[in-house]
Amino acid sequence: MYLLSKEGSRHLLEFLRNLTPQVLLLSSALLLFVFWKRSQDAYLYLVLFAGISVMCIVAGIANISNFMDNAFSHSAAIAAERDRLKSESIDGYARIRRILRFIWREKRGTLTEVLVAMLFVYGALIAILIASMVTTMRALG
Repeated sequence: MYLLSKEGSRHLLEFLRNLTPQVLLLSSALLLFVFWKRSQDAYLYLVLFAGISVMCIVAGIANISNFMDNAFSHSAAIAAERDRLKSESIDGYARIRRILRFIWREKRGTLTEVLVAMLFVYGALIAILIASMVTTMRALG
């Protein structure tokens, strides 16, 4: 398994470090949403909630894209496909979808390994966010 090797674990740890800003952004957005719901007329909270939520989504896409680029750097075929997609200026979700489709056809074991790691990490992130949302709701009344 590549992600358990020295080089692969470095990329996995970088991915995990990049989760911290996403948690902080989404927790802040949830708090602003609760403030907006309680005040009902302070639309500044709603605007801030929307802006911070968008920042969190962009950060998530960038983190996944960076992880995918680095996690598959050990395979020459996958690296060549990744570089081809970059040269065509395909960014964001479309590039992630195309590289995953390519890996599914060429190297299913590698794709399964990375998807399991990402599912575990984002599952933990969702659990933390639900816990923070429940705690925020209880603290505010």
